[in-house]
Amino acid sequence: MSLTLNHKLNSISTTTDTLKLNAQLVFNNSGAIVLPEGNTSAQDPNATSGLLYNTGSSRVEQYYGSTW
Repeated sequence: MSLTLNHKLNSISTTTDTLKLNAQLVFNNSGAIVLPEGNTSAQDPNATSGLLYNTGSSRVEQYYGSTW
């Protein structure tokens, strides 16, 4: 996996869909976290964990064990 840090754009990107951290992720600002969004069909049926902003219900959903 390749990890790219872009200080001019304040961005981090990878060549894969998954970025795994073995440390705390700390946000030192008053901004917001942008969650993936989609309707109920965007819920991953093979998820092991996750968060999704459901645009159909206007709610944040959490995958918990075996259900969204």
